[in-house]
Parts: sequence; structure tokens; C-alpha cells
Amino acid sequence: MFLLEVAGIGIGYILTATFMFSLVLLYVIDFKFKMAKTSTYIYYMSLGVFALIAFLLILMFLGKFIISNLFSVEAQSTVYRFSVFGIMFGIVSFPFLAKIGQKIMYRV
Repeated sequence: MFLLEVAGIGIGYILTATFMFSLVLLYVIDFKFKMAKTSTYIYYMSLGVFALIAFLLILMFLGKFIISNLFSVEAQSTVYRFSVFGIMFGIVSFPFLAKIGQKIMYRV
């Protein structure tokens, strides 16, 4: 049973970290079009937000697909329950990972 909990936490964490790192797209759009005309800026920011919403939906369906295909019906509820803990852990730990990644990027 312990492996189901670890798998659930891992799946939730990986999907959350993937989405959090994709937020860099909005940062790049904001940085690139900050001095552009207002209409251009709003257009590209809206496009970025809609792309992130679509990406979030894809990640949600991907997580459901992974869990439903890899685990038995009895184990799915446990994996779903612990994937929520993985999502919370991913949200809490993201600022620390981003800071470490930023230090690594500035060294290179």
C-alpha cells in the first residue's frame, strides 16, 4: 500500500511542477511585450492565459488517464487522494525550486 501513496504524491507533484514551470510563458510574454502598444500587449497576454488554461486541462486529463490506466479500480481512490497531497506539496515547494533554478541559471 505504501507504493500507492508514493505514486499518488509523485503524480500530483510532477503535474503541478509542470504547470508551474509553464507559467514562465506569461513571464516571457510580459517581459517581451511590456513596451508594446496596449492592444498588442493585451492580445498576447490573453493568448498566453488561454494557452495556460488549455494546458491545465490537458494536464488534468493526462493525470486522470495515467491513474485510470496504471492502477486497479480499488487502488485508484487511494492514488487520487494522495495526488492531492502531491499537488499541495508542489504548490508549496515551487518558490524554493524556482529560486534554486534561478541560481543555477545565473551561474551558467
